[in-house]
Amino acid sequence: MSGLPADSDFNRQFRDKYIKVKEFTNKKIGSITKDIYSRDAFAGPSLYIDLIHKIQLETTKADISFASPLNLDVKINKGDLNFQDLMNLYPFENQLYVMELTGQEIKDYLELSYDQWILAPVKPNSKRLFRIKYNIERKKYQFEHFFFSFDSAAGIIYEVNINKPKGEMINIKSMSNGESFDLKKTYKVAISSYRANGGGDLLEKGAGLDSNERTQRVIERMSDIRELVYQYFKKHPQVELETINSWKFVPENKAKQLIQTDFKLLFKNL
Repeated sequence: MSGLPADSDFNRQFRDKYIKVKEFTNKKIGSITKDIYSRDAFAGPSLYIDLIHKIQLETTKADISFASPLNLDVKINKGDLNFQDLMNLYPFENQLYVMELTGQEIKDYLELSYDQWILAPVKPNSKRLFRIKYNIERKKYQFEHFFFSFDSAAGIIYEVNINKPKGEMINIKSMSNGESFDLKKTYKVAISSYRANGGGDLLEKGAGLDSNERTQRVIERMSDIRELVYQYFKKHPQVELETINSWKFVPENKAKQLIQTDFKLLFKNL
């Protein structure tokens, strides 16, 4: 194709549209004070996911937010953001829903999320934490499960014990405001439409909700999440990024050592 001459009629016909699209994607929507690395979301609280949590909680006034990384390894530079950055930040077309879930269902949901994410309980001589495998065809390591199913939560303070098996990993210490977390209490949870409709099986196989029950638990349906992020930047032209620090892997030192090894396998440019 590179040896063929350009079609001048085609170029003339679509030139104006191309320019308009380019101008749109380069249009400034706001700015951030720090670089965002999507890979950080796999190691613990991150500027990336905590920004999504913050927007979801502020928009819905929910008690708890669920969110997952939607890009494996993208960097968004500090400074001005444009629409292409917004696409990198939230590439999927998901609405924001609010569901009612019990404390036990929230815990069970997170148990499955982290079980797909990490190899727990970690064996004494293990050098790995993440569930990753080597793809012979692609000649690289990748997660065994879809990484966009690795939900974390905000609105609660919790630990993920890498020495415990599924069902015992998650220790929810309290709500983020210091109030006690009750397994029997019903909470309002901000969640994507993809997840609320069964995507990733976290609600069905984790929380134990079938399709009918999931539908009944939805109490509010809101706009597209990417649009809500855009509106957030319109309201806050310069966003001071900070981590919520609502959770962590424990024991911390052991987890950090294993994550460093896994990151070197997953991300070649470290």
